[in-house]
Amino acid sequence: MSRSKFPAVVTSCTHAWGDTRPRLHGSSRHDLRSKKWAVFMACGALLTFWSSGVQARMQPSETPARILITNDNGIEDGRLVALAEAFADAGAEVWVAAPAENRSGFTNYAPATGEGVFRVKSVIMGPRIRAYAVDGSPADSVVFAVTGPMRDRPPTLVVSGMNGGANAGESWIGSGTVGAARTAAAIGLRAVAVSGVPSRPVAHHRAAADWVVDLVRAPIVSELQAPDYVTVSFPELPLDQVKGAVLAPRANRFVDAVAEKDGQSGEWETWTLKPLGISEATPGEDMEVMSRGFIAVATMRVGDMELDRMAALARRADVLPSWTPALAAPSCPLGVGVEDAAAGARVFQVAPDGVAQAIGLKSGDILIQVDETNLVGLDSPVRTMSDALAGKSCGSEVALRVQRNDVVLELTVRRLRQ
Repeated sequence: MSRSKFPAVVTSCTHAWGDTRPRLHGSSRHDLRSKKWAVFMACGALLTFWSSGVQARMQPSETPARILITNDNGIEDGRLVALAEAFADAGAEVWVAAPAENRSGFTNYAPATGEGVFRVKSVIMGPRIRAYAVDGSPADSVVFAVTGPMRDRPPTLVVSGMNGGANAGESWIGSGTVGAARTAAAIGLRAVAVSGVPSRPVAHHRAAADWVVDLVRAPIVSELQAPDYVTVSFPELPLDQVKGAVLAPRANRFVDAVAEKDGQSGEWETWTLKPLGISEATPGEDMEVMSRGFIAVATMRVGDMELDRMAALARRADVLPSWTPALAAPSCPLGVGVEDAAAGARVFQVAPDGVAQAIGLKSGDILIQVDETNLVGLDSPVRTMSDALAGKSCGSEVALRVQRNDVVLELTVRRLRQ
C-alpha cells in the first residue's frame, strides 16, 4: 500500500468503527464494543502493510523523526510534559494528543472514535511541540492524531506515558497507558507504553524521560515491527535507587481474593473485594525483577487469537455441536384482527405511545372506530373487550356488540399473532 493511501484507509476504518451501531433493540453494549474492536483490528491488519515503510526508516541509535506522545493521566501531567521536552531536545518532531482529563483504566476503549466526532483544543506546551487536549480516552487520542493532524505524515513512533503505577503482571489488561500503545500497534505503528514513574520528586521526571529517549534508540524499539509493541514498568522506588533495566516476561497470575457482602442501600448491595494473598513471584518475571529494583521491559503483541490451535481443531469434525435449535413458538401479543365488520367499523390495538392514551386508554387496550369517530369510555364495551382479549389465547374469538345512536355493530374480534 502506498503512503498516499494512508489517510483514506484510516478514515474508512474510522467510519467503519463508527458504523457498528446496533441495528436491533436486542443488541447489547458489549456486542457493540466487540464489533467496533473487531472492525478496528481488521483495519489495523491492513495498515500494518503501509506502516512497514515508516518503520524501516528508523535505525538503531537514531531518535525517531516524528513522534506522537499520549498518556492516560491527562495532558497536564508533568511526566508527559517532561517526555515531550526530552524528545524535542533530542531533535524529534513532537506531537502530543492526550486526554483533557484523567482517563486511567480506559484500556483501548475509544468512545469518541465510536461516535465519529473528536472534540479537541490546542495546548501550548513548549518549543517544537504541537499539542492537543482530546475529550476522549487514550485510544481516542491516538486515533485522532493519526487520522487528523498527522494523517499525511504519520508518526514514526508512539509513546504512551509516562504515568504512575506500574502496569506489571496482569494489570496491563485494564491500563489506558498500555491501551493507547496497543491501539497504535493495531493501526500498524511502532509503540511503547511507559508506566510506574513516580509523581514526586518532579526533578526525577526528566531523568526518566531521557532514559526513554535512549530506550527508543535501542534495538528493542528501533527494530520493532507492529503488531508488536513494548511495555516498560518502573519499580516503586525513587529513581536514584533503580538498579537498571532487564527484559522480563509478565507474571501470569492474579491476586487471590474474595468478595464479601458488607452493606446494602435500597436495592443495591455493597460487596468488598478482600485480598487473601498472592503467590510467590517467579524469578525472572516482571514483578520479581521489579521487587529487586529493576525496570521490567516486555514485548507484547496485539491479537488474542491462537491460530495454531484453531488450525488443529479445524481438521476435526467433532469440535463444535451441530446447530439444531429447539425454537419455542412465538408468543401472542395483544394484536387484534377484525373477522367481519359493518358500516366502516375498525378495531385496532392502542400503541404504547399513541394519542389514545390521552383519552383514558392504556397501552394494549382495544379501540373501536366507526366512520373515523372513536368509541371510547371507561364504562363502554371497549374496556370490556380489552379485558376479554387479554385473557384469551392466540386465535380465540370474542363477539362484540356496539351501539352508536341508532346503528348497531356486531363484530367478531380475534386475537392474532403479530
